[in-house]
Amino acid sequence: MPSELEDTFDKTQGVQCETCHGPGSEYKKLSIMKDKAKAQENGMIVHSEGEAFCTGCHNSESPTFKGFNYAEYWEKIKHPKPAGSE
Repeated sequence: MPSELEDTFDKTQGVQCETCHGPGSEYKKLSIMKDKAKAQENGMIVHSEGEAFCTGCHNSESPTFKGFNYAEYWEKIKHPKPAGSE
């Protein structure tokens, strides 16, 4: 599957795809990822309440918390659907 990560993305910094979308072993094939319903049937988690999900970790209880502006940070991490998907 082609990567759409920015050159500045450093996966050693913690949060990766599976942190939010669950283990990808069953849905990572492009033939599955091109179909959102099929990807979800194979275990991909899609969050309808993004801000609530993110603040589950990004909150004042976290030892590394330095503030969190969902709208600002979402603009930095949002990612489009895979090429050729519906």
